[in-house]
Amino acid sequence: MSRLFLTSREVSLISDISKQIIKDVCGQNIYYYAINEELTRKNDIYNESSQKIFDPPLEIEVLVEWNGETEVTANKFGLDHIFDLKVFFHKRDLDHKKIVLREGDFIQYTGRFFEIQKLTIPKDLFGQNEHIIGIHADCRIAREGQFRTATISTPAQFTQPRGRAGNAGAHDIRELQDGNNPIITPLTGTNITPFIT
Repeated sequence: MSRLFLTSREVSLISDISKQIIKDVCGQNIYYYAINEELTRKNDIYNESSQKIFDPPLEIEVLVEWNGETEVTANKFGLDHIFDLKVFFHKRDLDHKKIVLREGDFIQYTGRFFEIQKLTIPKDLFGQNEHIIGIHADCRIAREGQFRTATISTPAQFTQPRGRAGNAGAHDIRELQDGNNPIITPLTGTNITPFIT
């Protein structure tokens, strides 16, 4: 599509709509554990670490494509069940929260820990490669000894952010709104749709 017909305002609209679907409709979230490379000691020969030190977990609203159990392998210790999932991160949300995704970091989803195997950019927006809406992360379940920490329980009740104001880390920024004073208010009560019966 021509750049003449797709301005930065339309790009912001598409970004805001995708962010609204992720945050206000789907309600899926993960906890992201970034490995701290400065504090993690590596082996001099193999350039690997047996014990990884990670930063405190960050909660991020995402879209998750659960692939379930993709393969089962048998070895001398028993069956090995492998679960895969694909996670869609909203690019501007990551930029506003100052989160940089890296391959090899870990996420928690549904009480299980997964390692990010591959990060990809799905496609550009209408042929304009400077406008990226999201990032896909292909993840595989981590073995029990590979990553150890306490599991964070997810809240049972879903609440909509709806452009909610908060401190710098929790503030939900929508591009077409005033970033300091969100216009959208949380939904209350029931919505009544006028249907003729």
